[in-house]
Amino acid sequence: MSSINPHYTLSYIQPEDYQFSHDSVFLARRVFERMQSAKLQPRRVMDLCSGCGVVGIDYLMHLQSAGIAAPERIDFLEVQSVYHKYFAQNIAQVSSVKSFEFITLNYADVAERKDLKSQYDLILCNPPYFQKEMGILSDSDFKNRCRFFIDSDFDHLMQALSYLLSPEGSAYVLLKDLTQNGVSLKKQLRPFSDRLRLTALEKIRATDLYQIQLI
Repeated sequence: MSSINPHYTLSYIQPEDYQFSHDSVFLARRVFERMQSAKLQPRRVMDLCSGCGVVGIDYLMHLQSAGIAAPERIDFLEVQSVYHKYFAQNIAQVSSVKSFEFITLNYADVAERKDLKSQYDLILCNPPYFQKEMGILSDSDFKNRCRFFIDSDFDHLMQALSYLLSPEGSAYVLLKDLTQNGVSLKKQLRPFSDRLRLTALEKIRATDLYQIQLI
């Protein structure tokens, strides 16, 4: 896949300490194309690990450009409250959004929100890729939390997806195989194969795009 995004995107307002990568805009585009090809229009959508809202907002922009109605609701879940002010400025640029919430919450704690259980027909997720022992941590706690599993871990991410997905819903998640760091993605996914359908679709740059559904 090209590293250049050929599609319109917003001029996102974001923290200086950490800028989103093209992985996020490519994820939004590929999911839009898949949903359009299957003629699916999810009623309720979540951008999980949303940061300043890039993936979810780009998805909305693709719908708007294609003349497709926005979902009834799109929520953005992010553990770092510092992102909220940036998200608010970004979502204000989208005229097609109907109903939304920026949820400041660790995904490990989604069970605290009973109103979120089994609610999402579509989840978009570009989570941290690395465990904190895999690299040199920055002096910025904010930047570390963007790149590394610090607030929670991979298992809790998969459990959150299980909790949030509607029975017929799909999550599209970027997952990185870290075999060279001693962590096999297939081994990480194996404990969830009895309750989740895990389908590797393609690579977005050097990262695997997975479709995850309830069994």
